Amino acid sequence: MRTLGAILFFSFCLVQAAIAQDPSIQLDGEPFSKQFVGNPPNGDKLKEYVRETETFEKWTKLIGIRYQQLPGVGNDPKRVAQGMAQLVKEANPRSNSSIVANEKTSEAIIDFLTWQPTAEYIEFNVFRYAKNSDGNGVISLQFANRFTSDTAPTVEQFKSLRKTWLSQAAAFDMRVVHGLLGK
Repeated sequence: MRTLGAILFFSFCLVQAAIAQDPSIQLDGEPFSKQFVGNPPNGDKLKEYVRETETFEKWTKLIGIRYQQLPGVGNDPKRVAQGMAQLVKEANPRSNSSIVANEKTSEAIIDFLTWQPTAEYIEFNVFRYAKNSDGNGVISLQFANRFTSDTAPTVEQFKSLRKTWLSQAAAFDMRVVHGLLGK
């Protein structure tokens, strides 16, 4: 009887440990694993995930989630997206961005294509911003794709990628982001 009790207890512990781990986060139906947990100042949080076959140092696709306290913009997701658009334009004046705001949910999505001055790679980003559950901060979901001139998609492929990622970002269950960040 003790053996059965020990087996049940051990099984319970394994299940609890599995539940306690971060659930798999996916993009394009592909799982990503947590690779980096940052500790920004002031209680903000950052987690970044890359594909199983890539490293944080050399990735082509990345998912980022963040919690940021941004009282300077009233923790307003639309204003955060507008600020991101300004930062992107300042860093790369030829870059364009697009913002879609949902007034009903107070969420905003921005997407942009940018590149480094060295043109080592081009990066496409989609960010979705939402207020966190207590309204004292903003949470975000980021999808990023890096490609070089050798791996760059055609114009039609890029349009398809953009449409797909915007759709996935809009449909993403932000409760997952809240849960992963504990916010």
